[in-house]
Amino acid sequence: MEIKILQSISLTREAVRELNKLYSELRVSSYKQPTMRQWRRMVAQKDARLFVAREKATLRQAQGKIIGMTTLRWHDLISGRVGTIEDVVVSANSRGNGYGTRLTKTVLLFAKKQKIAYIDLTSRPERKAANKLYEKFGWKKRKANVYRLLL
Repeated sequence: MEIKILQSISLTREAVRELNKLYSELRVSSYKQPTMRQWRRMVAQKDARLFVAREKATLRQAQGKIIGMTTLRWHDLISGRVGTIEDVVVSANSRGNGYGTRLTKTVLLFAKKQKIAYIDLTSRPERKAANKLYEKFGWKKRKANVYRLLL
């Protein structure tokens, strides 16, 4: 397995199909598949990176299938540079092989190079394995309410 930052140039129709399949495993409510344009806009952001985990390439497939992904985004506040990890998912068929751990380690190394002071993330309570992974890495539950306003 290899982990890379996905660039706009490597967004093929097949990559978008694989990303949307992964994304659908993560989303539980009224999921609408992102379009190629939306994925391109996401990966073109200056202060965000989409990390993908791919199976090893084969003779039949120049690039391995995307089996995991996560997004790191960051911004500067008066108190320092802060980050957020979004949309962490490993395909159901590939879970339990340490891919989530490797993906998270890669993102954290990148975040340190960006001089990000801390990283927040949210995870639904029913995602027990994911929550256990985050705690293993040192994330602590915060006593805060999370609000969302749909516009």
